[in-house]
Amino acid sequence: MSITRWVKAYCTFAGIHFWPGAPKGHFLGHPHRHLFHVRAFAVVGGPDREIEFIALKEKIERYCIRYFRGPHTLSCEMMAEQLLRHFRLAQCQVDEDGENGAVVMEEGWWKEKKE
Repeated sequence: MSITRWVKAYCTFAGIHFWPGAPKGHFLGHPHRHLFHVRAFAVVGGPDREIEFIALKEKIERYCIRYFRGPHTLSCEMMAEQLLRHFRLAQCQVDEDGENGAVVMEEGWWKEKKE
């Protein structure tokens, strides 16, 4: 039997961002606050804390507060991709206020783990 194991880490942080390319007069073109929700998933090889998920959560939270508190022009997609790359995640999701957001996934992650 083949088993794929994942660990997950969730955190939230307050941040301010805006979209310079927003249509004129649209609120997205102005700095606005969200409570961002991050859901990070990493593939692990074994069943006993290859990646300790509480430590992963704390690292991601510190990173987000340092780099994403803002104000900045990053979209949810950009933040999720930056987290995916920095923490070598298989998948990362960033939502605004727990409602709408983005999911990014590393293509081919399963091939690397099985080879």
